[in-house]
Amino acid sequence: MEKDQCGEPVKVINETSKMQLKRTIGYLEGVSFVVGTIVGAGIFVSPTGVLKYSVLNVGIALIIWTACGIISLMGALCYAELGTALPFSGGEYSHIKRALGSPLAFIFLWVAMFNKPASNATRALLFAEYAIQPFYGECPAPELLKKCLALAVVWFLGIINGRSVKMAAWVQTVFTILKMLALSIIAIGGIVLLIRGRKENLARFENAFNAEIPDVAQLAEAFFQGLYAYGGWWSLNYLAEEVKNPNRNIPWVVMTAVPAVTIFYLLVNISYLTVLTPKEMVSSDLITLTNYLSFSIWLMTGLTCTSLIVLRYREPDLHRPYKVFLPVAFGMVAVSLFLVLAPVVWSPKMQYVYAFLFMVGGLLLYLPFVHFKIHFGLFDKITCYLQLLLEVSPADNKSN
Repeated sequence: MEKDQCGEPVKVINETSKMQLKRTIGYLEGVSFVVGTIVGAGIFVSPTGVLKYSVLNVGIALIIWTACGIISLMGALCYAELGTALPFSGGEYSHIKRALGSPLAFIFLWVAMFNKPASNATRALLFAEYAIQPFYGECPAPELLKKCLALAVVWFLGIINGRSVKMAAWVQTVFTILKMLALSIIAIGGIVLLIRGRKENLARFENAFNAEIPDVAQLAEAFFQGLYAYGGWWSLNYLAEEVKNPNRNIPWVVMTAVPAVTIFYLLVNISYLTVLTPKEMVSSDLITLTNYLSFSIWLMTGLTCTSLIVLRYREPDLHRPYKVFLPVAFGMVAVSLFLVLAPVVWSPKMQYVYAFLFMVGGLLLYLPFVHFKIHFGLFDKITCYLQLLLEVSPADNKSN
């Protein structure tokens, strides 16, 4: 009997058999997944950052929220082409590797390995803070309690996703409905106050553009804050192999979910400003961390959209059930360059230097272990046992 890398006996499977993911996510599940992934604690934190870097200019802040929605839709449409043409798990990593080569793909993976858990931890902590604080009134909630709840949330969601994609989609749907109900209450409340036309409620929007105009670096950082709240528009690509009829569903999911979120976000921000003055809103934590995460994310987004352009010219015969208007992809690359370079050129800060050095630092691992293929048998055993423990296995793809 044959044995695997761990020395365990294995059953020989017919060569025609494949290890593949089941397609269980339809249109409604996809819309729910994308909306639920985008809408999170960010909408309760990012408005403060957008207003801060818009130098309390209400009109510009609302324009930035609208522009962030448009940029997210453009990016999602670019990713939709990649997801339908190359519907492999791994998302951006697979696309960057195919178009731009292993070094840049490895850097993306290196950054994602730290960025995504950090982003998820941030969102979990924000959720815990908002869930616990009402029980303590004006007194600050215990930090230990918030961290324990955040950890429980991360573990719960991790277990659900590991157990069943269908169960995870169901949980996502339930939480999406609850989150949208909460946003609807906030939005409707603001609209009612505006309709009543009280002077103090309308004052925030009078002469909305009369405040100071932000400079280029402030605009970029304001976009970082707004786009953080839209984070997740790319998430459907990670499930491309699990989407039913991806050629049709992926583009339609994107074109439904992102505009819906944009409308809700605009209404929520208008509601915030109906009740609070801009100075009252600018009081949150976490702005610096958001900028750090966004800087890295948008550098990787630029590489992914560049991959789309490269593949268009290098592999013109690749089957593309959906093709985005190519200037949209060029526009996304330009936006990414602006967001990455503007803060560094016009207002250099050490946090961006640290982010860049961290990304380049991934090459210190890539060169010996990937390029020069230095290999340790112990790593194979660790990988094998982790796969057995977590019950995961890479899917078989002829194109990979």
